[in-house]
Amino acid sequence: MTGSRIFFNEDPREDVIRLFYKELLGREPDEEGLTYYVNSGQGLDIVYVTIYTSEEAKKKRALEVKREQEKLLKKELPITLAIFAKDAEDSIVHTINSVKSIVSEIIVVDTGSTDNTVSVCKDLGARVYSVGFSDFGSIRTITGHLSREEWVLGLDADEILLEEDIPILKELISCDNIDIWGLPRKRWLDLGMTTQVEKEVYPDWQYRLFRNKTTIYYKRRVHEIIEGSGRRGESVEGPHIHHFQDVYKTGNKLKERNEHYQKLYDTDIAEGIEHKEPAVQKIDER
Repeated sequence: MTGSRIFFNEDPREDVIRLFYKELLGREPDEEGLTYYVNSGQGLDIVYVTIYTSEEAKKKRALEVKREQEKLLKKELPITLAIFAKDAEDSIVHTINSVKSIVSEIIVVDTGSTDNTVSVCKDLGARVYSVGFSDFGSIRTITGHLSREEWVLGLDADEILLEEDIPILKELISCDNIDIWGLPRKRWLDLGMTTQVEKEVYPDWQYRLFRNKTTIYYKRRVHEIIEGSGRRGESVEGPHIHHFQDVYKTGNKLKERNEHYQKLYDTDIAEGIEHKEPAVQKIDER
């Protein structure tokens, strides 16, 4: 403490204990507690620790932390949520709503939906563009470059972030020496997230949080990878991307997706573009 201290009671000890109550518990002391501490003969440091470690003080601090997190969730960050989609009306609502409260803008690039994807996204406040689809690297690059904010968060239309992970976003975009962040991803068999598949590939790094720079782009037609800056990092603590492909792509949808992947993959290989992984993972061959 700096400056002069002014005590209003004859006993400075009582004033200090009152201050402890106010600062640590957020209230004036009850008469019983005040009398006890004033007359106990304990050192003021012991009184401070006793009040600080009380259950009431712990609950007050926990409530303050919760309130700060709630403030952060309500504060828009300089991030654009960038999604490309086709016929995703059932899933894209969950994707947008998972981060809608903290991003400054939402962009959806629609690649030919015949369902209500476009209208659903507009109702949720997204700026929607309709374009033709060429390949995943190109469409992900286009979607990112349409963004207006300082940072871009790219999610697929069957992915979400959890609310509890959102505060980590603020920490990541505050790092001056990083342009591209890899985020860990988990794949789930159900929306309740009770059954995780592909555990062996975790953290399955997805480089989806990046500065809005024209030099940053994605290459390869499928299983695209990000280029344009060596200033990158992996955030082990998240935020985690939660992927629900197995909920929304089943039967013919998965078959069509796999055929599409194989065609793009074969074109890449024919042009000498290297891939270390197959076009379709064994877990998706069904």
